[in-house]
Formats: sequence, C-alpha cells, structure tokens
Amino acid sequence: MPWKETHVMDQKIKMIGNWLSGEYSITELSRIHEVSRKTLYKWIERYEEDRDGGLQERSRRPLRMPRATPAELVAEILVSKSQHEHWGPRKLLAWLRSHQPEESWPAASTTSLILKRHGMVHVRHKRHHTPPYSQPFLKSNQPNEVWCADFKGQFRLGVGGLCYPLTLTDSYSRYLLGCWGLEHPAYLPTRSYFLRACFSGIWLTERY
Repeated sequence: MPWKETHVMDQKIKMIGNWLSGEYSITELSRIHEVSRKTLYKWIERYEEDRDGGLQERSRRPLRMPRATPAELVAEILVSKSQHEHWGPRKLLAWLRSHQPEESWPAASTTSLILKRHGMVHVRHKRHHTPPYSQPFLKSNQPNEVWCADFKGQFRLGVGGLCYPLTLTDSYSRYLLGCWGLEHPAYLPTRSYFLRACFSGIWLTERY
C-alpha cells in the first residue's frame, strides 16, 4: 500500500478509536483530526456497516460503464476467437466487420482487453538472446595459443536458403584458419567444424 494511503488509514483508525472511547464529541474529533464533520460521519457510518473493511478506500469508478461493449458483441468476439485461436484482435475485428458490418464493433485495443479478461490470449514466450561478448580478447604470445571464432552475418543464397559463414582465426597472427558456410548457427554443426579444425593439421608454427 502506498505511503499516502497508509497514512490516511492510520488517521481513520485513530479517529474511530477516539470516537469509540466516548471521550470526544464530533466537533472535537473534527478539530483534532483536521477533517470536516461530514467526513467523520461518513467514516463512522462505514465502520458501523463493515468493521473489517469499512475504512478501506472505495473505488470511484462507476458501477456501470456507459461506453462498455454490449454483452452480445463480447459474446460474438469470444465465439469467433474460439473458432480462430491464432488470430489477433485486429484480424478478428476485420473478419467480424466484414461478416456483420451493421454492428458497432469496438476498437482493437478494447477487443484485446476483452480477450485478455476472458483468458483467450496466448502468451508468447520471450526468446532469450545471448548477450554480446563484451570482454577483451585474451592476450596471446604465440600462434595457436588463442583461436577466435565468429559468425560474420547471414546472407540469402540463390536457392532461397540462408548461409551463416563461420570463421576461425588465430588471435596472435590474425591468420584465417578456416571459413565454412553453415545452414544454421547451431551448437552441433559448429562443434563439428571446430573438431575438424583441431584434427586437420592446420596448426600454425612459429614460421607462419
């Protein structure tokens, strides 16, 4: 609970306690707690009606929303969503408006809230992206002490697929040890090329 609401609640509790003690009149309580007599009567009435939650702040929202979406339209939206589970609110509204143009359908934002309120929104799981490596490269004093590997950015092939160029470089000499085109930047194929580089005899010597 925010500090302001907590402070107001404490004031209400102290006021009710003083009122229950019978030692103060309404006028005296009004002066002590610096509130109007009308406010004091309101708090006392709420406390007598509900001693557990009567002093809690009540919502000022109207009991009925004059611009609320009619129940029959909400039902149509929910039924249509159940028939087209993977449609978003915009596509769903476009379909409803084309089939029932005479109705005053709500905005896409309102439709989204209706679907969320009835648990009909599929939550998309956030994809975890590996953060870029921000540490400096390890210092190397001789060839083959440190190798650097990197994907240099994908590009589309003439046949339609993507190519992910994997490069392997010696950190000391900056010599390109290998470059391979992979279909996907996945662990297993990448590991296989690393092993191939280790056992293919491309190790550098001092006379590179």
